[in-house]
Amino acid sequence: MIKPGFSVAVNKLSTSLDAGELAAISRSSIQILELQARMLDDDPQGTKKAALQHMARGKGPRVNSLHAGDRDISAIDEAARRLAVEETLQGIALAHELGASLIVIHPSDEPVKPEYRSGRLVQAGRSLVEVADAARRNGIKLAVEMLPRTCLCNTAEELERLVAPLPRDVFGVCIDTNHLMSNYRNLCDTIIRFQDRLLEVHCSDYDGIDEKHAMPGTGVVDWPGVMQTLRRIGFSGPLNYEVVFRTSPPLAERIRSLEENFDWLSNLTK
Repeated sequence: MIKPGFSVAVNKLSTSLDAGELAAISRSSIQILELQARMLDDDPQGTKKAALQHMARGKGPRVNSLHAGDRDISAIDEAARRLAVEETLQGIALAHELGASLIVIHPSDEPVKPEYRSGRLVQAGRSLVEVADAARRNGIKLAVEMLPRTCLCNTAEELERLVAPLPRDVFGVCIDTNHLMSNYRNLCDTIIRFQDRLLEVHCSDYDGIDEKHAMPGTGVVDWPGVMQTLRRIGFSGPLNYEVVFRTSPPLAERIRSLEENFDWLSNLTK
């Protein structure tokens, strides 16, 4: 069963993560946060980090997962790939410090030219193997995300090819519900395909053409089917909202919209 409460990708909800925003989040029904590691780049005194840790010790939401850095773990250039590996290792250390148990990692950036695709898939696999021991030592799991367009792992077949050789005690997958492009009708089948390795679901809607990170229920995704599928496979959550608010309403209004939407999604499983 999906756990009560829900998760929010903070980088889509907040830009500054200042004290006022953290207070508003802590007053909401949001229980779990996914943090973009770079959101703490401008935190030299550790104020935001300390506030997040304090919230987790109280009744506020805790940081459950981090989105890995911006460097490309599939880079053909070896120096660039090594920098991406180092950034991932730093993310693992940060996740451990914040008490998070999961890192979501992109297998590539884009565009990926067809002639380099196989080589970049090999490089991504090398990078993931190189961070496995650090993740294991710190009690962190890594969820390789299914990506859109020309990115690596833009199909279930390629995602499986990358993840299959990796140790199951460390690696799983993240399915983003608005990353299947024109194959949105295959979303439930994709969830079932990866049910044994599904660590996180990124939750948003789109137009069936390209990712939009719209509110669930406003696009082409079959949400009753998705929720029933998640329930059937025993997915324990959380659902991590990655919703972009195009009109930038006040934070309290954005939070209220997410809470109402989660109530709607939860009722689809009953």
